[in-house]
Amino acid sequence: MKSITLNGELYYFEVTHFEDKSEQDEEGSYEYYYSGKDISFDSKTMSINGRIYDEKEIGHLSKRPNFALGEDVKILKAYLHKEYGVKRFKSSNEELSST
Repeated sequence: MKSITLNGELYYFEVTHFEDKSEQDEEGSYEYYYSGKDISFDSKTMSINGRIYDEKEIGHLSKRPNFALGEDVKILKAYLHKEYGVKRFKSSNEELSST
């Protein structure tokens, strides 16, 4: 498992591939098909989960517990941009959704 340090706190992270698809029709096509990477960052005090869809430049982020991260978010977003080409972030949490 890989790790990254954000403002002195060690986060371990794991990247797994996901697929979300409908049943294939008679012609072998899908009504919907999504794939990409699920990313989990875990420290002793917090978890940040992300999903990056293939062929898109948008990352979806959520975290627990819900308190301010400050500079950690900027460092994490810079890492995801560099490693996975994410250019925009979406989240129900305003701090995580800004670019």
